[in-house]
Amino acid sequence: MINKYLRLAWQSFICVFAALVLSPGVGLAVDIVTVTAINQTGTDKSAVPMTFGQVFKEGDVPAGTDIGARLANGTVLTTQVDKKATHVDGSLRHAIMTLKLSSLAANASEIITLYTETATVAGTSVQISDLLATGFDASVSLNVGGTVYGLSAANLLSVSSHAWLSGPEVSEWIVGGTVKTASGSEHPHLAAYFHIRAYSGNPINQVRVDVVVENGWTMVLGPNKFVYDATVEIDGVTVYTNNGMEHKHHSRWRKTFWWGSVDPTTHIKPDALYAQTTKALPYYELTAKGQNVGEPYLSSLRGRDIAPMDNADWRKRFGGTGASDSIAPLPRWTAAYVVSGDYRASNAMLANADAAGTYYIHYRDENTGYPMKITDHPNADLQSFGGTGQLPAQGGGTGGLSVNLSHMPSIGYAEYLFTGDYFYLEEMQFWSNWGPIWRNHVQRNYGDGLLQGTQVRGVAWGLRNLTQAAYATPDDHPLKTYFVQMLNNNIDWFNTNYASTSGSKHNPLGVIDPTTGRTNDRPWMDDFFTYAVGRMVELGFTNAIPIRDFKLGYVIGRVGKNEAYCWQFPTLYSGSIGPDSNSYFTNFDEYWEANWGGEMAGGVALRDVACGSEAMRTWMDNYDPPSSPHALLQISKQAGRPARTSSYYANMQPAAAIAADSGLPGADLVRSRFFEVTPVRPDYSTSPQWGIVPTAPDLIFANDFE
Repeated sequence: MINKYLRLAWQSFICVFAALVLSPGVGLAVDIVTVTAINQTGTDKSAVPMTFGQVFKEGDVPAGTDIGARLANGTVLTTQVDKKATHVDGSLRHAIMTLKLSSLAANASEIITLYTETATVAGTSVQISDLLATGFDASVSLNVGGTVYGLSAANLLSVSSHAWLSGPEVSEWIVGGTVKTASGSEHPHLAAYFHIRAYSGNPINQVRVDVVVENGWTMVLGPNKFVYDATVEIDGVTVYTNNGMEHKHHSRWRKTFWWGSVDPTTHIKPDALYAQTTKALPYYELTAKGQNVGEPYLSSLRGRDIAPMDNADWRKRFGGTGASDSIAPLPRWTAAYVVSGDYRASNAMLANADAAGTYYIHYRDENTGYPMKITDHPNADLQSFGGTGQLPAQGGGTGGLSVNLSHMPSIGYAEYLFTGDYFYLEEMQFWSNWGPIWRNHVQRNYGDGLLQGTQVRGVAWGLRNLTQAAYATPDDHPLKTYFVQMLNNNIDWFNTNYASTSGSKHNPLGVIDPTTGRTNDRPWMDDFFTYAVGRMVELGFTNAIPIRDFKLGYVIGRVGKNEAYCWQFPTLYSGSIGPDSNSYFTNFDEYWEANWGGEMAGGVALRDVACGSEAMRTWMDNYDPPSSPHALLQISKQAGRPARTSSYYANMQPAAAIAADSGLPGADLVRSRFFEVTPVRPDYSTSPQWGIVPTAPDLIFANDFE
C-alpha cells in the first residue's frame, strides 16, 4: 500500500514537472493551453506561418510576462505576441499570436502548447521598407461608368500607415482611403483599404493581402448605389475581377490573396473547453457533456469562399418571423465552431462574417477613418435625414436587404477573437454601433446611445453587441472608451429605472416593460435581456450586477421558488405581468394564476394539480402530448416543448444558466430543476446555439443516465 502511494506521488511529481518547462534564458514556464495546427491539404508545407487570436483566463498571463510555444516533442517555436486587451487585474485577455512551423506534412497536425515565460526584448520588427524593397504592390481599380478610380498599396505604404501587428516575425499595416483617378480626382463615396501582413524573410516572400472596398462615408452628401467593374492586381498580375458589381450604400466587401508563395494557410483548432472557460465565449452544453457537434451539420456547412455582395446564410430581411440560425447569443454556425473547433464550422463562420459586409450598416467617419461615433454626431440617426446634424438622404435602395435590431445577430466578435483579423474587429464595431445609430436621437438621449424603449429583444441583442465591442476592442483603440461609455450609459439607465427600488419601473417580478403592454408580455424576449445583462457581469462589467440581479428575479421566480408558481411551467409565448396596463402583479402567485392557473386538461384546472406529482405528469400529457413515448415516463418534465432546440424553453436556457451561476437565493433550485432533474432536453448536436449551461464543473444532466 505504501509503495502504491509512493508510486502515485512520483507520477504526480512527473506530471507537474512536465507542465513546468525550463527554457534557456526565460526561467520558469507554466503551461496555459494547447492549440492544434492542421494541414487540411494533401500537400506538404514548409516554412508555415500561423497567425491567430487567443483569449486567456484572467490571471493566466500576468502583467509583465510573455508567452512561449513548443511542439509535443519539446521543440520551442519562435513566437510573436501582439497583446490587444487586458483584464482588470492587468493580465492578458486577448492576443494575436504568430508562430512559424518549419514544416507540416500533408493532412498532418501538430499540437502546440502555449506557456508563460519571462518577458524578453523583441528583435527588430518587419519594416515597410523591407517589403517595398521586394517590389511588392497591390492595387484596386474600379471602373465607374467609364471613369477608372484606384489605389496602390505601395504608394500608400510609402506615405503613412496604421500598424496592426508589429514584431520580428510579422508586421501588418492598414492603409487606404478614397479611390482616385490617375489625375487625382476622388470618388465622393467609394474607398479601398489594404491590410498588408508581411512575414519575416530575407527577402520577404510571404505576404497576406486583404482588400476591402467600401461605400460607407457617414456625412458625405448623396450616398447611393454604384455599379462598377472591379479589378485587383498584385505585382501587376490580375488576381480578381468582377464586372457589373452593384455596391449598395454603407456596405463593403473583402477578398484575401497571398503574394510570394502558395497560400500557406493552416487551420488552427482551439481548445474548446479553455476558450469557453475564459468566459469570453459562452459555455455550451455539448462541451459540458464532452460531446461534439454532429457530423451531419458540419458536413452541410458552406465553404470559405463568398462572393462580394452575397448575403450567404443570413436572411435577406432580418425581421422575418420564426426561428433563425442567426438569432441566439451566437449564430448557429459560430456556436458550432466554438464547440467543435472544426475547420468546416470555421469556414462557415468566417464566410458569413465576410458576407455581413453586404448589409447597409457600415458608417465610417470620413474625418477620423474609424467607424462613426454618435458622440460626434448626436443628432444623426436612421429615422430622419437631411436636417442639421442629421445623416444625408440615402438613395439607390438596399437590394431587398433589411436590418432589424430585434433580430440582430452577433457578428464579428467570435471571428475577431479567434483570428485577430482587423476586418472582423471593424465588422464587430460596425454592427455593435448600428443599434445606437438606428435609434431616434432624442430617445437614445443624443450621444448617450440608450437602447431602451424599443422591443425588449431588440434592447437585449443591442446590449449584447455593445458588451462584446466594449470587451474585445483593443485597449489602445480610439473606440475602446466610446463603446465602454455607451455600455455604461445603458447600464446606468437600467440600474436607475429598474434595479433601484426607487426606480420608476422597479417591480416585484423583475420584468422589463414590453412595448406590447403589461397584459401582453413576451417572457422569452425578457429572457434574452436577462442573458444579455448576465453576460455583462461575466465579462467583467460588474456595475451591471444590480440590473442582472433584478432581472434574475424573473427567472428564479419561475423556476427557483416554492410558491404557488410551478417550476414545470417556466415559459410561454405570451402572458401578463400585471392585471392591467398600469400596474404589475405583486408576486408570482398572482402571476401564476393569471397565466397558468386556469388552464384546463382532462377536466382538471392546473391550479388544482401538485407540482412534480404523478397527477401533474398526467395533466401535462393531456395538455401537451409529448413528441415521443419516452417522455410519458417522466414526472419532472417541463412544459414549453423542452425537446426542441428552438423552443421557448431553449430560448430561456441561457438566462437560466446565468441564474444558476449567480449565487442568489434560489439559484441552486434553478440549477437542479432546469438542468439536472429535467429528463427531457433538446438534442443540441446539430443546433448548439441555445444550449448554454452553468459553468459549475460538477453539473450532471438527468438524461445522461437514460
